[in-house]
Amino acid sequence: LVHCEGNQVRWLTDFQHDFWSLHVAGSRVILQGPSQTHPGAIYAVDLAEKVKGPHTPRVVFDPNRDWTNLVGLIPPAEFTIEVEGRTIHGWYFLPEGLEEGQQVPLVLSIHGGPQWMYGGYFLPEFHILPRFGYAVLIANPTGSLGYGVEFQQDIRHDWVDRPARELLCCLDWAVAQGWADPERLAVMGGSYGGHLTAELTTRDDRFKAAAIDRMYPELITFWGTTDEKWFPEWEFGGKPWEPEAREIYIRNSPWYRVHQVNTPTLVSQGHRDYRCLAAGGQMWFSALQSRGVPSRFIRFENEGHGIRDPRNQVFYQHQLLNWFEQHLLELHLENDTDKSEGNGDLETHD
Repeated sequence: LVHCEGNQVRWLTDFQHDFWSLHVAGSRVILQGPSQTHPGAIYAVDLAEKVKGPHTPRVVFDPNRDWTNLVGLIPPAEFTIEVEGRTIHGWYFLPEGLEEGQQVPLVLSIHGGPQWMYGGYFLPEFHILPRFGYAVLIANPTGSLGYGVEFQQDIRHDWVDRPARELLCCLDWAVAQGWADPERLAVMGGSYGGHLTAELTTRDDRFKAAAIDRMYPELITFWGTTDEKWFPEWEFGGKPWEPEAREIYIRNSPWYRVHQVNTPTLVSQGHRDYRCLAAGGQMWFSALQSRGVPSRFIRFENEGHGIRDPRNQVFYQHQLLNWFEQHLLELHLENDTDKSEGNGDLETHD
């Protein structure tokens, strides 16, 4: 929640919520939405109260209170680092009971968009993974919302270079803190986050495992198949047959560097995804299979651009844990949903 007057913008609430709706009654504002530790709640802010800095919204109704008390969600810690003269803002989720000097496997999660942001959004894997001993690192690289127009628009023509450098610096920062094991690193993301995850595996072998959801690795065919043509034309400077734009499409496509990937990769797609067609994930999976890279492809028959059905969400979280345990922790798992041992499995899930 912000107050705008002329060119001046002032934060009225903290950076920890993602409000979907609001109602103003005098100095009191009622807000609805999630936070990083609430799947959804109703909050109140009294703007007449004198506080130093932004207000912290107060929960007035939490329909998930009993559930959150039962499962115990992980509160994140905040950090910022400087990368090439730009402040990069992020958070990390640590397993409970982590002792000083103890190192744990770390999963870097990359948000979609790219004009989106982490901060107030609730994602279950940020709480599930720490319960199984993983740390999770999230950050808002160049292109993210919330940090001004220049910060957001600098992603145009450059989906894979500056954002990749910024996120790898965040990863280096986490390792330098002492709690992230540099020998047990993984990366995951969906949509644009999956695109950048794929790109990172083309240029860095430090990741022992990757998970890519709803991405399209080759941007010329992405233009030809996506349901919003204006978006790639804005991002890459025109239509893909225009000479200057064509070079930008190709430079930002991980597909042309897939021969450099050695990271075991779990790929998932919704069969009814019209933003990033399932063919994109299958292209990536096929290339990894051709090169002998351990990989698995899960196609959700009734999902679109994102996994919405709660049953499919539970199924996916299990597969994610299995994949990381097998390739990040190097544990051998056998069950009825992972018969392929993670190599060569193409599965359709209803």
